[in-house]
Amino acid sequence: MEIEKGESTIHYVIDRNPFGKLTETTTPVWRHQCGDHPEEFHHGLKIHHDNYLRCFYYDKEKNCMFYETYDSKWETRIHNQDFFDKYCIRVNKVPTIDSIYLKLEFREILRSMIRFLVYLHKSQYSLKRFAEENIVFKDNKLKFAAVRFRVSSEKTRKEDFDCIYEIVTHMFKGNESTSMELDNWIHLLKFLDFTRDDCGLILLYHLAVIPPTESLDFFVACSERLTRVHQNDATQFRNAITGMPLLNNWHEWFTPGTVSHRCFDFGKDSYKSTTVYNPITRKRFKAQEVKLSLLRCCRNLTVHVQEHSFDLRLSDLHIERKIMNLFGQYLVTLQSKLYERKCLLAFVNTNQM
Repeated sequence: MEIEKGESTIHYVIDRNPFGKLTETTTPVWRHQCGDHPEEFHHGLKIHHDNYLRCFYYDKEKNCMFYETYDSKWETRIHNQDFFDKYCIRVNKVPTIDSIYLKLEFREILRSMIRFLVYLHKSQYSLKRFAEENIVFKDNKLKFAAVRFRVSSEKTRKEDFDCIYEIVTHMFKGNESTSMELDNWIHLLKFLDFTRDDCGLILLYHLAVIPPTESLDFFVACSERLTRVHQNDATQFRNAITGMPLLNNWHEWFTPGTVSHRCFDFGKDSYKSTTVYNPITRKRFKAQEVKLSLLRCCRNLTVHVQEHSFDLRLSDLHIERKIMNLFGQYLVTLQSKLYERKCLLAFVNTNQM
């Protein structure tokens, strides 16, 4: 169904509680005509979510919904020539697939869209067809506005994420150099398991959109939390590791002389990086040991790389990028495996739920 654009001007009107009496106010609101099916908008009166533009009431006589005002529209905020430079950072002067990642502001924009859908699906609701016209910004927060609601199902969940896919791909049209993790995030929008009510969780906690602090928490948790989580989650984690590709000789990926290599070199004797028999040590490590040792290395880089930086202060973002440039593809794949095994939430920061 096409979007009913309706009226989008600011009015100083009569405000009222949907179940109370009229009162005079000077609160500016945004009016939207509901068209032939006003009942599809009514669920919005019950929603109080950070990523939904607050709906005050439905005027039956005028057949329109009244929302709080907003600061800017999607096209004003996003569609401008400086978009790519504003929201993406190039690590090197020549952009490559590994040298581009998203600024924190834009990670939060993508995550906000998913956060609202996860909330709706958990409440057994979905949206009808929506587009960029339904996204606005207020107080620097992304908000959905003037959207239609319906009961959630496998079909409607797929259509919700199809709409996000169209919005995001349109954003990056003409900018083909995107990060590996963002490419994976966009790919997942089309190929989630839509039979699951929580199908959006992998997108909400994906390494492409979570802030560096949460990324580092995930790197540490995959090594430290295994003995502390529920037994079933620990079992599913090990099963996920079994299904991961084997990266033999992963220690050779470090560039000598870098701070990451110095950190690795400090504890290299404790790592198990290959299944090939070593005639000197007379040891042959199992594939599972090599995979877990790689995760242990990611944990040690997170915790100790600062100690090997020669007093150079490294931010969480710098540490995140060092680890992602080394093992990003592996860690993104691990997240997908944990999601498939339904144990991802045991290893991420769930404050975003």
